[in-house]
Amino acid sequence: MKVNWKSGLLRLWIVSSVVWALYQLWGSDLSCPLEFVGIETGAGPWCAFQNAEPWRYYSELLFRIVAVPVITLLLGLAALWVVKGFGGRPEGKDQGE
Repeated sequence: MKVNWKSGLLRLWIVSSVVWALYQLWGSDLSCPLEFVGIETGAGPWCAFQNAEPWRYYSELLFRIVAVPVITLLLGLAALWVVKGFGGRPEGKDQGE
């Protein structure tokens, strides 16, 4: 049985990226965006800080959600590229051919 590393690692990256995004959203206190758009949630006074500069806060949150998975993907692709380089030439091929 042959293991398909590319497919397996891609699936692992997708699942871990979704988990990372959910973790970041959970930690951001989702009641604050609802308060920002006018839905009463009974959120505490800490939402005043987040909603005072919503563009800055939510753009930083979006950056945290996207940056880590993208960096992880790029590092994984680089690692696969390096490992593939150790494969050498296919058997039966001479340098003259």
